[in-house]
Amino acid sequence: MTKIEGLIGGIFPKPEELRVLIGRWERGLINSTELENNIVRKTEEFDLLAEGIKHTEPLYNWYDIFRPIVSLMKGVNLGPLTRFEETNTFYRIPEFDGQYEIGISPLSFHEIRDSLPLPVYKGSKKSLLFAPGPLTLLRFSKIQNSTNDEVFLENITKFYSSLFGFYDRSTDIFLMERVPLTEGYSSLIRRFIDLRRIYLFTSGQIKETNFSIENEKFKSIITDMDRKQVEISSKYSHIPGVKLIDAHNTRLENEEKIKKSIEELNLDRIIVGTNDYLDFLPNKIAEKKVQILRRIGE
Repeated sequence: MTKIEGLIGGIFPKPEELRVLIGRWERGLINSTELENNIVRKTEEFDLLAEGIKHTEPLYNWYDIFRPIVSLMKGVNLGPLTRFEETNTFYRIPEFDGQYEIGISPLSFHEIRDSLPLPVYKGSKKSLLFAPGPLTLLRFSKIQNSTNDEVFLENITKFYSSLFGFYDRSTDIFLMERVPLTEGYSSLIRRFIDLRRIYLFTSGQIKETNFSIENEKFKSIITDMDRKQVEISSKYSHIPGVKLIDAHNTRLENEEKIKKSIEELNLDRIIVGTNDYLDFLPNKIAEKKVQILRRIGE
């Protein structure tokens, strides 16, 4: 029988109580410390909800998947609000001017412009560290100078190495790539970050050429539910992962169907995740999908 592990990552839909508090904070009716205390409390409640499955923090202090990470960097401005992909959400376009160093500690409480208060992560030892992948940052950002793509990607990966260095090396990382991987993608990442720490969320079809060294594997590569994709994931990660929970549909998944489809893959171990972060759903529906992931792993 296949051992199934659940995984969720990225922004989780904020509870209504927290949405109200953020609205009051934006209007100057409560201070940042009060908001931060409430975000911490709600994050602790989320940890209990997600007990038993791999998860990032709910990122209740993030407006979009690029803030507040890019707000830590020297020489980065947040551009105009822009629709994020084909969704009903928006993000501020990161505008890079050639500096890729940390200017603010990610660990300390800070009030920063156009973002909810720092710290970036709340420090739960149960949680993975979330970040948009380097290719995703390239795709959704504006580069102000003549820096070519290769240099930008190397600089961003170095920056991530510095960022993750603030945290315990035993803490794993959830990298979300929302664009297809490039040839030799793993070579770029492994120069600066231990692949064994990374749960890599992929978009589109993965290929053998994305992963250059077979004996240096990611912790997990999460792909679409396709036998060939799962085979490649199995070859280049310690635990293959598949997206079987729909983050864009309020319909709840059938647990028995998920288990049956997994058994047909004939694997010893697999991770079941979502096809996106869950912030596109109502909070109560998202919570039920988390509970489904908990149950199928029991």
